[in-house]
Amino acid sequence: MYLSLLISLASAGEAEFTFVDRNQTAPFEGTLLNPQATAELLVLPDRLKAECDIEIEYQVDLLSTERELQISNLNSRYTALNLEYQQAVQTKDLQIENLETIISSNSGVSKWVWFASGIAAGTATTYVAYRAFNEQ
Repeated sequence: MYLSLLISLASAGEAEFTFVDRNQTAPFEGTLLNPQATAELLVLPDRLKAECDIEIEYQVDLLSTERELQISNLNSRYTALNLEYQQAVQTKDLQIENLETIISSNSGVSKWVWFASGIAAGTATTYVAYRAFNEQ
């Protein structure tokens, strides 16, 4: 309602007002406002500007807070995923280390057992062959 009143006042041309006593004619055609309505119209632009500034500040603060919350959530997610990744890498490194230990411990014994078994089997085969061919 106030905006339509302001728009009509703005499009009417040069603004004029006068104070007229009761039962006195006005010097021009137009709308007669009492002092309270005039004061309200004079204060209205400042009040609307202040309300608009407050609403803009509120909306900017709201968006800023939402953005900070999103950033905080993303940082928390990044930290959690990074920690999970580091734990997975540590687990794999430990698993690799354990497997290398098992392989190296088994390989040393296994090589000597196979070497000794090969020498014994070779000696036994040679002896059996020597006996088998010498008896004929």
